[in-house]
Amino acid sequence: MIFMKRRILVNVTFAVKSGELVTLEGPVRYEKGDALMTGSAGEQWPIRRPTFEATYDPVAPTQMGETGSYVKKPIPVAARQLDQKHAIALEESRGELRGKLGDWIVTGPDGKQWIVADTIFKDTYRVLGDG
Repeated sequence: MIFMKRRILVNVTFAVKSGELVTLEGPVRYEKGDALMTGSAGEQWPIRRPTFEATYDPVAPTQMGETGSYVKKPIPVAARQLDQKHAIALEESRGELRGKLGDWIVTGPDGKQWIVADTIFKDTYRVLGDG
C-alpha cells in the first residue's frame, strides 16, 4: 500500500559530534551535522543531513539547518505491516533496525527502508491507496 506522512511537527536539533541514538527500533549511529529528530510521542531518530534536507521543510521562523520545528515533505512511500519479527541493516554500518509483529516496513522512493513502530505509524501516516 502507498502512504504519506502526515504534516506533523517534529523538533530537530543537529548533532555537534558523532554518537548513537537509541530509537524504538534499536540503536542508530549518527555523524556530526546529522538531524536528530523528536516526534510527537517523544520518540527519537537520526537522519543523515542530505536526506533530511531533501525530505523535510522548516516551519517558520526556523530556517533550514537551524534547531527548531520541521515537517516532512509530501513524499509517497510504500509500507507493509510485519507478520513476524524482521531486521534491516542500515547503510554505512550505522546499526540495525528491529521490528516486531505489527510494526511497519516503509520503503522510500529511493528504495531505502526503515521500520516504524505500529502505534507511531498509525498516528503519523495516512493511506493514499493500493500500490
